[in-house]
Amino acid sequence: MNVASYVSISRQTALSRQIDIVANNMANLSTTGFKGESVVFRSMLKNTPDGGAVNFVIDGGVWRDNKQGSITPTSNPLDVAIDGDGFLTVDTNAGTRYTRNGHLQLAPDRKIVTANGDQVVDAKGNPITIPENASAIEISATGRVSTPEGGDAGILGLASFGNSASLVPSENGLFVATEPAAAEASTAKLVQGAVEESNVQPIVEMTKLMQLQRSYEIAKQMTDGEGDRLKSVIDRLGKIT
Repeated sequence: MNVASYVSISRQTALSRQIDIVANNMANLSTTGFKGESVVFRSMLKNTPDGGAVNFVIDGGVWRDNKQGSITPTSNPLDVAIDGDGFLTVDTNAGTRYTRNGHLQLAPDRKIVTANGDQVVDAKGNPITIPENASAIEISATGRVSTPEGGDAGILGLASFGNSASLVPSENGLFVATEPAAAEASTAKLVQGAVEESNVQPIVEMTKLMQLQRSYEIAKQMTDGEGDRLKSVIDRLGKIT
């Protein structure tokens, strides 16, 4: 395979990767707290036998847009939207995880959990339990959970990270921290009875997806055309010999 084919295939691979990421963004338009992603590419310069140089497209990883989504009121007093830089701390079977998805609920044992049943814990890793006789649940801007009957039930653990890239997306809208959380407490505020919407802009992503699909088709046509050209050359040389 010649250089032109390699370049065209690297372009197709990059575009395919971009299409997958944009499609995932579109699929999460209604996912609470979801952050849109995009692919970062870099070029690799390669010298050719004739003394020239060719640029290949290299996948440099995924960049996450941490811009806050809009805060939308709900009728659930356990829902909390994070206004600012912070993440709820969650205890899962796989270990500690972090999330911006504040759509919470009560488990049968009266512990506050995520929509997937994982316990939301305080700064020390302890679960927060609501008394059986609680007539209402109040969550302050600082995360303090209280009831009229039982007083304070605990404080939701809000963690912040100086390097957002240290958080790796996991399943169910959770993140795995590859570096410790900041020692200082998060300055984010909680808004009770609300959730943070996905920050993905549907019109932008749809336009981007259509452009990528067109570019992919063009790159494929170039690859197919180069393949046909080489086949024609080989056929002609075979007839000459």
